[in-house]
Amino acid sequence: MKRARFALLASSALVSQCATTQSNRREAESPEVQQQLEQIRQTPWQQLADDAERAAQTGDYTRSEQYFVTALARGAPAERVLPRLLRVCTSAHRYRAAIEYSRGYLLERENAWSLRFVVAAIHIGLNEPLTASRHLELVLRHNPQHAEAEFLLGTLYRDDLRDPGKADEHFRRYLELAPDGEHANAARDGLLQRVDEAAARARQAEADGGGAVLVSVNADAAVDASVSGLRETARLADAGSDATRRR
Repeated sequence: MKRARFALLASSALVSQCATTQSNRREAESPEVQQQLEQIRQTPWQQLADDAERAAQTGDYTRSEQYFVTALARGAPAERVLPRLLRVCTSAHRYRAAIEYSRGYLLERENAWSLRFVVAAIHIGLNEPLTASRHLELVLRHNPQHAEAEFLLGTLYRDDLRDPGKADEHFRRYLELAPDGEHANAARDGLLQRVDEAAARARQAEADGGGAVLVSVNADAAVDASVSGLRETARLADAGSDATRRR
């Protein structure tokens, strides 16, 4: 009951101008609800954000999300609170909600590359490679040194968008930025040169009478950016927001 009550309060605080049914009006006008609404209105956004963090630490992601949303409505800086809200949403597997929360902010701020990288990873997890690639291209436009974005784009172009030439470009750029990085072996396996060499071996084997040989690209180390890696990605967004503020 307490969680449901808080959901009503947060919703009322955020959408107070929306039409409601007569029964909802009567409930919203009750002295108890009015008193609690007034208490929320008087709570500084910093305290709401702190309460949201504490709720998230206990696994109460619903309450944490509500507190973060209310903090934003109370004037919290979006660049500080949105990455934390998205982290909570992804922990609760509310990926569509995370995208919606960030949509308006990203439309107004094309250069918000750290938050955009999180959203791109979510779209990958939702099997929306074209949308993810558009976000990643914008990430690289504003942060050309973002090695992880290069690798993700290479993987998308190779496995989903079927453009091996573009995949090769991004894999090579990843290897320039992170030659000893976590995905270096997978990036090398995705280079067109490796594919060409395998095709040449297949043609030679067929010419030697060995029959057709199946040519494939090793994708064993392709990035898993759908669900399990999103917490760490959101942590990077927090750090990116701090860097943006310092600039």
